[in-house]
Amino acid sequence: KINFLQKKLTEEVLQKIEKIPGVSKVSREYPVVVPATAEADIIPFPIDFFFIKGIDASLFQKEFPDEKGFIDDPNAPLPVFLSPFALDFLNSFSASIPGFSGFDPKSVVGETGEVTFGKSSFFPLISKKNTITRKIKVVGLSQYAPLLGIAIPLSTAIELNKTIEGIDNSSEIEYSRFFVHLQSSEYLFSVQETLRSMDFLVSSEQEKAEELSLSLLIIQGVLLFSSFLLLILSSLFLFSTLSLSVLEHQKTIGILRALGTPKITISTIFLVQGMMISISAFIIGIAFGFFISIEANDFILRNIPNLSFIPESIFLFSWKIPLFLFGIIGSITLISTFFPARRASNMNPLHAILG
Repeated sequence: KINFLQKKLTEEVLQKIEKIPGVSKVSREYPVVVPATAEADIIPFPIDFFFIKGIDASLFQKEFPDEKGFIDDPNAPLPVFLSPFALDFLNSFSASIPGFSGFDPKSVVGETGEVTFGKSSFFPLISKKNTITRKIKVVGLSQYAPLLGIAIPLSTAIELNKTIEGIDNSSEIEYSRFFVHLQSSEYLFSVQETLRSMDFLVSSEQEKAEELSLSLLIIQGVLLFSSFLLLILSSLFLFSTLSLSVLEHQKTIGILRALGTPKITISTIFLVQGMMISISAFIIGIAFGFFISIEANDFILRNIPNLSFIPESIFLFSWKIPLFLFGIIGSITLISTFFPARRASNMNPLHAILG
């Protein structure tokens, strides 16, 4: 699918686009130029929509096939798409509203209410003389919906403009944007070049996927580099801790050596101490990292566009990862504890006792 934008899009232009080799279908988008006020049980106050897009019914059916009946039946509630970013925007202010906990995307989908097209509750001066009130049903969250508005079926949007604004039925319809569906992905670049040569602004899901992949790659690189720095700092910290421990227990080490304690026992004491510190830090770090990864994964998936190529999980969760990290940390721990432990075992008993 490719998105296109031009200043003036008429039916004649779109019919020419449909004849381009590789194009299977063109879906229209049409702006409703009237305000709208929505009221529903899930919100304690009316919400104004100033950006309303009419999109082909096929796009509703494509993303939510079960909603076909709501589109075909004129007496049924009007199907509506909401933007996932709009919910996040509203939820950012929910903490300041007493008794309002925000919107849960799962609970919003399927909710019904009423929208009065041509009316504005917060800016009554821009309300129209003619208004139309329709029952609505939220059928899903979609990238087709504007951030501060809703997406409704194209035929309804055209009828609203004609009725409320008094637009002449004989006037030519101008669309705001269109979506091209290709017969196969192999036509992507040829269709893009053809439309660019026609002075269209072009964006494709593949380009978005490449941008998203690059962003994720940068995030992964930053996280790996940060982890590498943390491992180095942790090794230095462990080395310093054990070195200080050797100095603090210098007299104890001297007494043990004077009593005939073998060097290997002295070394083992400090090796065990280092391993205990590392294992405790490893368990705490894995638990904390797992929790942060889950939260970050959920946050990222909620704040990136709803596209088909997005994976179910941004982060890789596997038991092999902690096992691999434990091997690396164990190796670093042995190296970091070896020199302080060796130093402790090689201390002269007389010098250690006398300080």
